[in-house]
Formats: sequence, structure tokens, C-alpha cells
Amino acid sequence: MFVAIRSGIAARSIPGIAKELCKITPNSVTKYQAASLTRAAFRNEDDIPNIKPYPYHEKEYTVFQMIMDTNKCRVHEHSKLIVIDGQVASGKSKLAQELAKEFDFLYLPQPTFDDLLITKWGFDVRQLDHLLPKDAQSWDIERFLQNPHDRNTIAMQLYMYMMRQKQYIDSLAHIFCTGQGVVTVRSPWSDAVFAKAMYQSKFISPKGYEAHTDACKASLHNYLKPHVIIYLDVPVDLTLQNIKKRGLPHEVNSKVLNEKYLSDIEENYKRDYLAKLTENCHLLIYDWSQGGDIEVVVEDLENLNYDDFEENDPKLQDWRFSPYQFKVHTKHFTYDRDKLLCYMEFARTDVPELLMSGNDWEAWYDVWEEVPDSIYLYPYNVHKGDKGVLWKDKFHLCDDRVTPLMKKYYERKEREKRKN
Repeated sequence: MFVAIRSGIAARSIPGIAKELCKITPNSVTKYQAASLTRAAFRNEDDIPNIKPYPYHEKEYTVFQMIMDTNKCRVHEHSKLIVIDGQVASGKSKLAQELAKEFDFLYLPQPTFDDLLITKWGFDVRQLDHLLPKDAQSWDIERFLQNPHDRNTIAMQLYMYMMRQKQYIDSLAHIFCTGQGVVTVRSPWSDAVFAKAMYQSKFISPKGYEAHTDACKASLHNYLKPHVIIYLDVPVDLTLQNIKKRGLPHEVNSKVLNEKYLSDIEENYKRDYLAKLTENCHLLIYDWSQGGDIEVVVEDLENLNYDDFEENDPKLQDWRFSPYQFKVHTKHFTYDRDKLLCYMEFARTDVPELLMSGNDWEAWYDVWEEVPDSIYLYPYNVHKGDKGVLWKDKFHLCDDRVTPLMKKYYERKEREKRKN
């Protein structure tokens, strides 16, 4: 529901002792370093710190937890964040899944509007659009591809940016709480690539594009940049062929995915996004015109230097931190996750397409309050079958990705006991 961006309550719309890899810097401050990376099949598990994962899906990492947490740092040499970027239909998701399997990382697909517009109980908010005035209706990628000049386009892109932030926060939270690496598709930084292409094609107004730029400037500084960005380079003509081959109706029949728009995306990627982040991240670019060899990518990732940098070298500087900073990061990306989304909230009364009248607001509330899914948050809605509500004393935090890692932790602990 795009009204949340317009109203300035974006964050509320999402329910929402280690082995030290360190060196002594000249000022005698211990800094944790990101070291080498090895695929799971060749990895010596005994060299990995046996640290109990923090169950961030069920317990908040508050200031009290920071004090009580005896682990200096859960981030170790295999705790890497890899982002796959590239053109539409270039094979990003497939490569990301294969890399996650090779390195035993968590794979997080890029967000979709189903994540935002379908409730936990399966109700699609888009079903209400015919009952709402134009400014109160939802808008997603499929509708944008058919009608790109709609006034809701800029709100849609701001929502996509917010969802990219949320997923990136999930990635960082998982790394800091478990030590397991993450492979994901696209990042909050790459959202500006698409917003600029929309502006260049006049799908959004100059003021709308300015609002998106301001939102990025106000929020991106909160996040650690990825260790590695992998860009899959596919020429525009082959991208058009891949879109047809994929056969999704809303893409094949799109008024947006033409040579100009895709060329703008390619240029924005290379001139803006990749050029800016290469100073802070490792950048791997592959000609993916005919697909590529996963083995080559894996070897390149293993051969990268993740550790040998001077103190003030910007490369991977975000991932050199003290034990105290580690705990601060963990708190930020778990307990403070919703607060981070609030940084992109500011009033732009000079952008008409981001404003709603009082009558439109009232219409939206009247329609939404008639939906059973709107009464309570997940998982506290007895009308939708949630059980044991009376005894639940905390909000649902996120999906459980910790249990498999916890099982491995206890298995390794048992092996250590038998050795001793």
C-alpha cells in the first residue's frame, strides 16, 4: 500500500569468544579483519570459530544483550556479503543460488511487491484498488511495465528502494548474528540505477527523481557496503532476446523494456553504480552473454584479497571494526532495523505525486478496515487462525534462518568433546 511512503510512516509498513582475525594498528586499536574465502567442500571446519549463533528471529539484540553477549565477534573469514547485479533476465538469481551452495551461504532473492502487498495470511491488497481513488491505489512492477507514465510510478520506486533496504538489513543481521555469509541479488545502491533510467525516459518527474535521490543520500550511509559486487554484463540486444525467451507476459508486452530504457540502465550501472562502489568493494565483471562458468567465478572469489589493506585504505574498510563496534552493528541491524528505514522519511510537499488528500486517506482507511487481515499484526490474529495469542509476549521478528546453523553448532561442539 503506497500510502505509507506518502504519509511518512514507511518503517511501520514492514511488520515486522571468537577467533580474532586481527592486526595491531599504529594506534594500538585492535581491528577485526575480513580474511580469505574457501568453498564449503574444501573448507577446514576446525579453523572456523565455533560460536553459538544469536537467535535474532526470536530474541531482540538490545543494549542489555550487548552487555551480556560474551562473544567478541561472530564475523570470521567466511562471513562475506556478495551482491549479484546486472541487466534484466541476465541470470543473476541462478548464479546467486549456485554461489550460495558452493560456499554454504544464505541465499536471499531480491524482494518483490508480493512481499509488501500480500499479507502473512495470503490476502492481496491489490484486490482493493478498484474501491479506492487513484492516489490511494497500489502500484507494482507489472503495472509499471504496462503503464510507466502513471503518477504512482515514483511511489512504487520509493517502495522498491525501501524493500531493498529491508532485505539488505536482513543480510547484515544474519552475518553479524551467525557468521554465515550471504549472497543476494541487487542492493539499495543499485536502486538509483533504475530511478535514473525512469527519469531519463520521463516516467517520473524531475522533482520525483530528486525525492528518490534525497532518500538515498539520507539512508545509504547506515549500511556496510558488500565485500564483493559481481556484475553480469549482457548486451542490450541479447537482453531483449532473454526477456522474450523467459516469456513473462508483463515483460514481453512491456512498454518499458525497450532498447533505450535498457541502454540507460546499462550506462547508469557502469558509469554511476560500479564506478562509485569499486573504491570500497571488490568488483568482478563477467561477460554473461552466453551464461558463464560458475567454477571461474568461485575461483575468482577465493583468490580475492580480503585482508591485506592499510588502515586507511577504503577497500573493505566497513568490515574492519573493533569488538565494541561489532556489537553496535549487531544491535543496529536487528533491534534498530525499523529505525534505519525511517531515515528515508521526509516530507516532499513539492512532489504532487507523493501527496494524498484527506478524502483519499479516509477512503483508504475505510476500505482497509473492512479486511480481516488488518485487525491485528502477524501472528496475533485469532480470526485468521493464529494460536496461543494470549501467551505471546513479543512481536514476530523475522524468518527463522538460525535453527540449521544452531544444529551445526551443537554437532561441532559434540565432536570437540569427543576429541578432548
